Amino acid sequence: MERINKAFLKAKRNNLIPVLIMLGVIYILYFSIIEYTLTGIIICSVGLVLVLFIITMNIMYNFKLLSLRKQIPSEPEKVHGKLVELLSKIDKSNARYASNAKSGSVMRGGLGTTVRIKKEENMLKRNKVAGIIYELNLYIKNNIK
Repeated sequence: MERINKAFLKAKRNNLIPVLIMLGVIYILYFSIIEYTLTGIIICSVGLVLVLFIITMNIMYNFKLLSLRKQIPSEPEKVHGKLVELLSKIDKSNARYASNAKSGSVMRGGLGTTVRIKKEENMLKRNKVAGIIYELNLYIKNNIK
């Protein structure tokens, strides 16, 4: 959101200056150097077309930024929904073992019993969590711009 705000302000600030400079140059060219000759009229008309083109492009760019600003609030909801969907694939015990257990370590169960986790089981559980994180990152990269 901050990035879009900065881009919006930068576009407003930076794109107005070239338009004013071009208008000033056209004014000076038309009235002081060339005056009322045919070439002066042609240069002035081409300059005005360029200025109008730049102004319309600025307006279109600003509207695009405004439409982007309106879309932003819905994006976190999409990510949250996808995260809930992905996290529902694993149960809490898998997540706990994957984050806390080391290969071949001994952990305590719910009632104080000792649970041994084999190296293969632990790796599978870790890979499952890592796969979900990877999938979520891909989703964010591809769908949120």
